Amino acid sequence: MVLLLRLPSFLISGTHSGDFIHYTFFEGFLVFLNQTKTTSYVIGCCIVIFQMLHLSYLFEKHAIHYKNTYLPALFYALFASLLNGVDVNITPALLAQTPLMLALSVYFGLYKSSDAKEKILTSMLVLGVGFLLYLPMAYLILVFWIGLFYVKIPTLRDYLIAAIGALLPLYFVFVFCFYDNRLPYFVEKINLLVYYRGGPPFEETKPELFLLGALALILIFSSVKIYTFHFKNNIKTRIIQKTLLVLSVVILSIILFVLPLNDQHLLFFLLPFSYLASYFFMGTWRFFLNEIIAMGLLTFIIILKIYRL
Repeated sequence: MVLLLRLPSFLISGTHSGDFIHYTFFEGFLVFLNQTKTTSYVIGCCIVIFQMLHLSYLFEKHAIHYKNTYLPALFYALFASLLNGVDVNITPALLAQTPLMLALSVYFGLYKSSDAKEKILTSMLVLGVGFLLYLPMAYLILVFWIGLFYVKIPTLRDYLIAAIGALLPLYFVFVFCFYDNRLPYFVEKINLLVYYRGGPPFEETKPELFLLGALALILIFSSVKIYTFHFKNNIKTRIIQKTLLVLSVVILSIILFVLPLNDQHLLFFLLPFSYLASYFFMGTWRFFLNEIIAMGLLTFIIILKIYRL
């Protein structure tokens, strides 16, 4: 499915015009991965497939849904290749999903854990690496701080450990830039988190905006469904649901109000979308309504990827 969904961008679309290396410290690595359309397609497909498997493992390990299902991985693949402008290049936002999943996997294990401080440090160190891959990940430190309230009574030491763990990778980058006489480069990157530089209002066509609006409506209904059944779950599942809800709100706010509205930043919402959309389609609806909506969405997405209306 990933190979087929990303194929139109390989066969039809040209090189993406956006600056996909602006929000990362690994500029050379991103340029290396996107040398040609072939490398972008092959390596991009491998990355998405690996992350799909990792996401499925994460959901099953921590029982994030009330039953094991392939739906989170399915919608991860769907959103990772939603538009040609999203999947034509390997972007920092896509690569950063792996450290985010690793950080959440450790963080979800904090409930009734005897080594909570070690896990906090480990998860935040991994998140710090993700911050170097994709700068807006730095805002997610707030999500992990809020999440501490759900798993334990946090102390000042817990917050200090979390902050030190998240900022330690950035400290090593600062030291490298200092000794390499590249401090202006370091400051320029950090300023991206402080100063909004704007961008084009929308890159999408009207049909693509209609698709995004339909997906937003599904996510709203999914949130209502999660709230309705929230207290029917066990304590750990409720804690994870609260954390993922905060993660969704923070990432959506960053995309809408902080980052330029272009295609590459849509992938920042990959994990929340996989969680919310999969919950919406779980269960059995009358008259195969579930399947009809899913097939309608998939058909519309494929049409838009082949014919840019």
